[in-house]
Amino acid sequence: SATRPRHVRDTSPLGVVRDSASDGLGEVRFAKRELAAAVRKSLAELVAKKGDSVLANRLPTLRADRFVLQVVAKQKHRVPGVVRDVSGSGQTLFIEPKEVEGANTKLRQLAKREQTLERAVLQALSKRVGAPAVALELEALHSAVTKVDLAAARARYAAAVGGVPVRFSDHRAEGVALQGLLHPLLLQPAPSEPVERGDVVAQDYELPPHVRAIVITGPNTGGKTVALKNLGLAVLMAKAGLWPVCSEPRGRSLSADASPSAVAAVPWFDAVMADIGDDQSLVQSLSTFSAHVARVRSILQRVSGESLVLLDEVGAGTDPTEGSALGAAVLRRLKATAGLTMCTTHHSSLKTLKYSDPAFENACVEFDDVALAPTYRLLWGVPGRSNAIAIARRLGLQPDVLDDAVESLGAGEADVGELIERMQAEQGEQRALRQQLVGLRDEAEGARRQLEARRLEQEAAAAAEAAAACIQAAGYRVQVEKLRERVEALEASAAESEAAPGAAPLGNEEPAESSADVAAAQAAAEAAEAARSEAEAEARDLSRALDEARSKADAASAAAEERRVALDELTEEHEELLICLAEQDALAQALRSQLATERGAPLPATPATAALEASTPEALFDAFTQSNRERTHAYGSVI
Repeated sequence: SATRPRHVRDTSPLGVVRDSASDGLGEVRFAKRELAAAVRKSLAELVAKKGDSVLANRLPTLRADRFVLQVVAKQKHRVPGVVRDVSGSGQTLFIEPKEVEGANTKLRQLAKREQTLERAVLQALSKRVGAPAVALELEALHSAVTKVDLAAARARYAAAVGGVPVRFSDHRAEGVALQGLLHPLLLQPAPSEPVERGDVVAQDYELPPHVRAIVITGPNTGGKTVALKNLGLAVLMAKAGLWPVCSEPRGRSLSADASPSAVAAVPWFDAVMADIGDDQSLVQSLSTFSAHVARVRSILQRVSGESLVLLDEVGAGTDPTEGSALGAAVLRRLKATAGLTMCTTHHSSLKTLKYSDPAFENACVEFDDVALAPTYRLLWGVPGRSNAIAIARRLGLQPDVLDDAVESLGAGEADVGELIERMQAEQGEQRALRQQLVGLRDEAEGARRQLEARRLEQEAAAAAEAAAACIQAAGYRVQVEKLRERVEALEASAAESEAAPGAAPLGNEEPAESSADVAAAQAAAEAAEAARSEAEAEARDLSRALDEARSKADAASAAAEERRVALDELTEEHEELLICLAEQDALAQALRSQLATERGAPLPATPATAALEASTPEALFDAFTQSNRERTHAYGSVI
């Protein structure tokens, strides 16, 4: 024990100062224990004398570190002593008998002496711990333990929520591709609650490299703000070493320097800046609009080319016309200065930024008009609708009020709303067809793996049978060779006996015996030859069976190759259909531009401007509908 550190020798594992830590501490504690035992013995004798009629409880207790008896208040005259405490009801008095008063005083003195000695030991240990060398070691130990504990906490959290390993990607070169991203707080609202994934809707984030700003629209309570926070949290979690909850991106290979276990590509941003929520304050004289402006000003001052900016309800809280113009100006500035910007809005003019600048992209949160409930799915490439009139109609608002609202909205706005609704429906059909195509791909890949495994099993079994047949044939050949050698030896011996002059045996016994041996040897040789022929025939049969197994395996491999070629053809047709979808988007853009021109708004500078000069909205809409039907029919043929 002499080699153990001083603080380990002087204290117990629970931090209690040991008796051996000081010269007089052990003696003081021993005297204190002996005196306390004597006091208890005296009190026990008093309890036995007084009886139950005097005492409220026969067990002695402590009050102010002094041993007392619990006496009934009406019987206090029967126990001479000092009242140290009274119960809450006043029915019980805690009396210190005169017989133990001196001993209690001595116990108090010993207790104070014990505290003084313990404090001296702890002060000496504190000085040793506070020494510069020891302090540096403790700080290094604390830092190491903190890192280990943090790593363990990350691992436990990833295992609890089913996190996916990540690698950082360059969004300017690879874009953004996060499939099935789940909000961590929706999975587990509190650490004490279990992880629930059944009711949480996953969101997909798919952006090409040239996109710098995304405008998310849709109804209230549809999940727009959650879409902003979901991506921001995924980026921050990845930077903190936490695995986000998402699925593996299909069709994207890892980079050469990425770990093979990393399956989710999270874009890298040096900072995540957000303007989410309402910070209006009477104390600071901030309205909703001024609070948003103050935060946007701070973001514009600190943003860099590698920053992620999240803006909720950009341009809200003021006149819609001025708010939309201000929001468009902010988005154009952030498109040029920030790495990626995502915003939510209800301003219709911000939806048209995509059609004049390819760096913008539209997205919307899906809403079920029949059930009057959001689906929380994020749809890319199409703007969203507020659905205010449809929801009000289904909620029973007076028809004349709704009709007045529709007339005030105008025919152009109604046509655009119908077009957006159809585009959302078409995108839903495309999503279902893509899911079917992915299922067919998975099925074909599973069939290919099964065929490959079956071919390998057949080849291994045929090879094993052929090896066994070869071994058996080799054994037969050895036996035949031995029999041939024996026959040749017997024939040579017989020939020597016949050729030797004067060596003819008396009688017929030896010649008869030699002839019998020769006949037996010939019979054995014939049997061995027959066995060899049978073995060779069996080996030929096994060889033919092996050739047949190889032929079947080759046929299965060819069938798998044909299915792979067919799958590649399906993939090419799928890509052609995606190109067709892009053309339909261009056609829809042209239709929106023409409708905007008819309402008096300026026509955006798009490639479809020339075609619009000789076209009408009705013709463009008919062409768009017919093309969608042809594309849907082609998609069905592919599936």
